[in-house]
This record gives sequence, structure tokens and C-alpha cells, in this order.
Amino acid sequence: MWYRPDEGKRFCTAPRPFPFKALLALTLLAFLPATVMANHGSDDPVRDFTQALLAGEPLPYPPLVLDDHPAMPWLKMQWMRPRLGELDAEEVIRFISRHRHRPFAAEFRRDWLVALGQAERWRDFDRYYRGERDQTLQCLHLQSRLVRDDEGALRAAAGLWLTGRTLPRDCEPLFAAAREAGEISDYMVAERFRLALNRDNLALATELAPQVGEAAVAQVDRLRAIRQNPRSVLDNIDPARAGEAAIADFVAATKRLARQDPVAAHERFEAALAEDLETTDQQRFLVQRRLALEAARDHLPQAEAWLEQTPANDQFIRAWRIRNALRLGDWTAALEAIDSHPHDNSRQWQYWRARALEQLGREDEARRLYTQLASDNAYYGILANRRLGRAIETEPRIIEADATVLAQLRSDEDLQLARALLDVGWETAARTEWRQVLNESPRHTRCQSALLAHEWGWSGEAVRMAARSGCRGDPRLDYPLAFADYMKPSVARLELDASWAWSIMRAESLFAIGAESHVGALGLMQLMPGTAREVARDLELELNGSRDIIDPAHNIQLGTGYLRQMLDRFDGHPLVATAAYNAGPHRAQAWLPEEGTLDGDVWAEIVPFRETRRYIRRVMTHSLGFDRQLDAVAGNGDRLAMRMAPVGETDPESCLLATTPELDEEITLSC
Repeated sequence: MWYRPDEGKRFCTAPRPFPFKALLALTLLAFLPATVMANHGSDDPVRDFTQALLAGEPLPYPPLVLDDHPAMPWLKMQWMRPRLGELDAEEVIRFISRHRHRPFAAEFRRDWLVALGQAERWRDFDRYYRGERDQTLQCLHLQSRLVRDDEGALRAAAGLWLTGRTLPRDCEPLFAAAREAGEISDYMVAERFRLALNRDNLALATELAPQVGEAAVAQVDRLRAIRQNPRSVLDNIDPARAGEAAIADFVAATKRLARQDPVAAHERFEAALAEDLETTDQQRFLVQRRLALEAARDHLPQAEAWLEQTPANDQFIRAWRIRNALRLGDWTAALEAIDSHPHDNSRQWQYWRARALEQLGREDEARRLYTQLASDNAYYGILANRRLGRAIETEPRIIEADATVLAQLRSDEDLQLARALLDVGWETAARTEWRQVLNESPRHTRCQSALLAHEWGWSGEAVRMAARSGCRGDPRLDYPLAFADYMKPSVARLELDASWAWSIMRAESLFAIGAESHVGALGLMQLMPGTAREVARDLELELNGSRDIIDPAHNIQLGTGYLRQMLDRFDGHPLVATAAYNAGPHRAQAWLPEEGTLDGDVWAEIVPFRETRRYIRRVMTHSLGFDRQLDAVAGNGDRLAMRMAPVGETDPESCLLATTPELDEEITLSC
């Protein structure tokens, strides 16, 4: 629990400097195995030891001598992890008890119990299992009961088994025993198959189908075919003779085909209806809705009519009616769609209402709306200021340092641990410790912790903590010029807009060196490995695996190189290059107008992917903050206007760069 400084309960000791790296280096230098030192061979034994742990290298000596160092809990935990099934239970439980307040304690205890179960150390497992609801632990507990001939274990296993979710592999021996003993009946297998289908868990349904019967296998095959080849499914259904199940398959296949080819899906569905396909009102609505949305996202000429045929009480249909009207330049239709929901006062649609009014000659009404929006420093407020012809200026709100609170923060042992972990390059662990300590702290303390993170050079946490504590406005914290030693020479060499490049990095990783997305994008600039290799070849830069890609110097060089490629491919247009960096160049190319131009704000609004629309807004907004940090506003006119200039068709001959199948495949994954 956090206490305010004047309560004198937590932060009560006088601050004193703590020589993190010096102490840890001296201690580890004395006890680090010679093989580790030889393999890594740097002048930083702290980092050597950490990297050896993370790489899984053999470390025969537990670093017990580091018990008094703040980084010791994490270092010892990592040393123990690969040995959990072998270590003495008393040693492990002493470690857990000593560090029970640490954020890693619960997960570590869970992993230890799993290791005990996998090693069939049932006596120790039973002694320390506390009835946790974790499914793996529940299965291991039942296996332990089974070993002790507990007759109720298999009945309990059957109850745990009956779910549409995929269960942990550690449960499989238990469930096999329950099935063999008859506790899991044929009826239960059929019921779990049904639950799996209801959860759209096709993998589990496929596994269960042979046990249910031929009809279940055929059903799974049809579902897989709907996903993989919906045209084939439609070809094999006679609309005039289709029963209820076949009609459901036809509807599902039509919706699936609409994602690939809305026009073909529409033709097939209309033809089926003409042949008396007996669909329900709900089924027809769902198909109609999917067709309209996919046509709008693909910017098809049919989109307007299909959207009009679909009830507008759906927020997505309404939004795409507005976007489609913007794409067509039909400001009357855009205004009507916006006004169809008069109680929606979101800044997004109020901005577009003002734009429509302005285009329709109702300038006084438009100006009033713009003025209301312009007080906000977010994306639509910034655009409103531009429409009013106002300079986009924000008065900085500098956070004053509170020496007392900062001293208390520096002396807190948990934050000392976070600092020590950060110093040895273990940023994820450092972030976990940091956030556990500070997330629920008083607002003033969090504001000061943002200053502390900035002092440490921890830009991502400085940004995050300032935002969480409502202390936005200090440019040092909101828009730190992180990794400037790498970024400045890269953008200068490649002749890039520095504010734009920093804004891309902020949006991609929030300055986290080891950031990795769920699809495998890596580092500060979030590069897919295939993209990184492609850019490295162009730059004649040698890469040796993922570590080189994550390395800040390499990552920034590669990321800015890729930005340059996107900028060149799209005729020097930062707005389109931003979309390409996020969603892939082939997609950005497909989103360009087929003829003529669109205003930059309109083009950004009609981008089909919600994630990319939001990404563009963040990048364009934050680029102004970095402008202020770099003193780039004066003498450069309206830089946002240059970044968001009208978008027109790009010459296909200029799109040869970065279009290899490998690159496009990697970018496809990255979105």
C-alpha cells in the first residue's frame, strides 16, 4: 500500500545513493563461472550474467552471495526456473515466502507446482497446493488423487473436461483415464463437441469429431471448407432444396466470401434468394450487413446502395455511411448520416459535421463547431484549429520537481530493484516491479515518478506515468527525444522528417527496447524479421539473428530505412507512408484514390482498418509535439498540412521498391 509523504509510513528514510552496477559487478565478477565470462567477454559482468541466464546457459553456482543486492530476487528466480522440478522444496518455499510481495511470486509459485506435478513429486505437490483454480494445477491435483486411488478423482476430472475451451496438455493423461473408466460418456463427448462449435473452437471440434460420429466429422469438414474455400461450399448447395443446416452453411459461406469478394458474394446470395432459399430475416440482415461493410471498406461503387439498404441503427453501418459519403465528396449525404443520430456528440463526428457544413456553404455554423472543438489538443481539435486558420500552439506545463518525494522514490527498495533490473537490460522485469509499486500511488507521487523515469532515461515509463497521473503537458515527458544518438544521424542521412520518425517510434513501441508484438514485430520501430532482413540487404547491414534486430542502433537504422522506402514508394507522402508502415505497402496502395485526389483528413478517415486509422491519428498528433521539442515549428509553415497533404493516385512505376513477395507476406502478418 502507498502512503503520502506526510504520513511517514513508507517513505521515511533519508535518501542515500545506491551504487547499483558497481556492487553487482564486483560481486558477480568474483562468483561468475569462468565459462560464462569467456563466452560473453564484455566489461559488464552484470549484463553477462543476465544474458547467460536468459540464454539458458549452464550456471552451476546459484548466486546466493547476492542476497543483499536489489536485483537478487529476479536473478535467483531465473537461475531456479529450469531446475524447479529438482530443487529441494524447502529451499523453494523459503524463497517464495521471502519474496511473496514481489509481482513474480504468484506466477513463480504456480510454475513450481506445475514442475512438481510433471516430475510426479506428488507428496511435495499436495503439501503446497492450495486449491488454486488454475486448470493445469487442478488437473495435476486430480492426478495426484488418482495416484492415491481416490475414487472421486475421475468424476471430478469429467466435470473439468466438459468445456468448449481447449484445456492444458498436462490434463490429457487424466482425461484419458476418465474416458477409459467410463466417467466421460459418449453423451459428454457429443456435448463437448457442441460447446466447442459454439465457441468457434474448430481445432477442439476437429479433435472430438471422430469420437462423436460421421455426422460430426462431416460438420467439421464443412466448417473448415467455409473458412478455406467458401465458393466451393456455395457450389455444392442447391438453394431450392436446402434444409436448415445447409441454409446455415450457405449464409456462413456467403459472409466468408464477402471478405474476399463482396460483389461475387452478393451475386451468389441474390441468385439463391431468387431460387427460394428460405432464410430468416436475421440471416438476411447479417449477410446484407456484411456485404455493405465489406463493400464500403473496399471502396466499391456498390457501397452506397448496399449501405442504404441496411438499417442504420447499427453504429458500424452509420460510420461507414459517413465515410463512404466523404470518399465520394457527397457532403449532403455525410451530413444526413451524421444527423441521423443527433445525440452522438463525439468529437470525431462533430468535426465531420463542421466539415460538411463548411463545404455546403454554412460557414457560420461550421465556424461555431470548429471553435468548440479547437479547445482540445487531440487529433480532431488540431484539425479544427487548422480549419480556423489558427496556429496550433500548446502552452507547456512543466512539472516542478519535489525534492522530498523524489528522494523517497529513489530510496524505495522496490524501485531500487526496478532500477537495477533496468541497468542490466531486463526492462520487462523492471517495468513489472515499477508498476506494482507506483500504479496505485497518489497522483502527485506518480507525477514525480515520471520525472524519475525521465532522469533514468526510461522514456516509455516517463510518458506512461505522466499520462496516467494526468500530468500531460511537460514536453520532456510527453515527447522525449529518446535514443537521439541513433535517431538524429539516421534521419539526417536519409533526409527524413525527424518529428515524424520519432512519432512513429513512439506509436510503435513507446520506446521499449525489447518490445515484441503478438505477430513477432521487434524492437523500438517494431520490424518484422523478414522486413528487417530485406531493409538490411538494401542498407548492406549485416544482421545476426533477432538480437541484432532488437538492438536499438540497428533497429532505428532499419526502421528509418524502411520509412524512407515507404516515403519513396508513395511519392514522398508521409500520410500514406504512415499507413503503409502500419498496414503494409500493398494495402496502402489499394487504398489510394483511383482517380483525382482526396483531402488528407478525408483519406485518413476512410482507411478501412480501424487500427490503422487510430495509428495515423496518433502519429500525426504526436508529430506536432516532437516539432515543439525540436524547435521545428518556426519558419517551416504548417508542418501538419505538409504531412497531411491531399492524397492522389501513386504512379505504379514508382512502387517497385519493397514489393517482393517475402516483404509483403511479412507485412501482412504485422497488421
